[in-house]
Amino acid sequence: MWDRIVIWSYAWLRDRVRLWQSLSVNLGRGAHNGCGKTHNSPQIARRCLRRHAEATTDPPEADQWIEENLVLTGDDARTLRWVDGFRELPPDAIRSISGKCRWRWYKAQRIIFSRGEPTNDVFFLVQGKVRITSYSAMGKEVSFRDLTVGQSFGDVAAIDGRSRSATAVAMSDTLLASISAQTYWEIMMNYPPVAAACLRRLANLVRALSDRVVEYSLLPVPTRIKLELLRLAQSRIDKTNGAKIDPAPTHAEIASRVATHREAVTRELRHLARNGIVVRQGRRLLIADVNALRSALGNLQEVSSP
Repeated sequence: MWDRIVIWSYAWLRDRVRLWQSLSVNLGRGAHNGCGKTHNSPQIARRCLRRHAEATTDPPEADQWIEENLVLTGDDARTLRWVDGFRELPPDAIRSISGKCRWRWYKAQRIIFSRGEPTNDVFFLVQGKVRITSYSAMGKEVSFRDLTVGQSFGDVAAIDGRSRSATAVAMSDTLLASISAQTYWEIMMNYPPVAAACLRRLANLVRALSDRVVEYSLLPVPTRIKLELLRLAQSRIDKTNGAKIDPAPTHAEIASRVATHREAVTRELRHLARNGIVVRQGRRLLIADVNALRSALGNLQEVSSP
């Protein structure tokens, strides 16, 4: 009975994730440059990433580096006990599954897999940071989400056996564990916490991508930028109703998330700064008044964080 419920749930969520990802890419692509097709070539993606890396000249903040690189050391590094769904398992089970994984370090800006690739391994993020994104034929980027330690990705292709629906890029030096689709299915059938974590992840993807399609279709660019800032601030709100985003994404990165161009983000941030809502401090972005940012959105229904 459990097997049938899991398989039906995966199929339903998988189809909706692929549908909304396709719509998000198409709508975002149109907002960027009106291009009518997506290029699956890793070479174009690498050229775009190289330009992005060359344009980012500021060194990373020390606190952020520590957060991403000092979490795991020594014997702790090659274990899945940090990953959602696995941390609930007995230690012996975690050691056994960890031993079945392939472990690999990826340098910052290294492509892990590209949209359209016929691979279906599942990846577990043990150290570092990964961005899930897509590129148009002109090299324009539509960014879906950033992943941190404890998260998984690549399971959509593992579930339906089709090609990759997006591109995954290491944003810092990153340690990943990976397993084949067949092994992943066996683990989910034998360990309900892992299956439940996968279902929650796919459900969150459906919600986030549904929100993004609505935003791209109905909302003007300034409103989309404010919504993205509110998402970034949500988990960082302090007692003074402010929020510190450190390090803040670049204007180009925000633009890729809301399907616009860097200049539009710069204009909107300047407008918010003049109104005292945001303050830029080097690599930090301070939201001085989160309630004022919400009020600037009017009566929009709050969009859930991806």
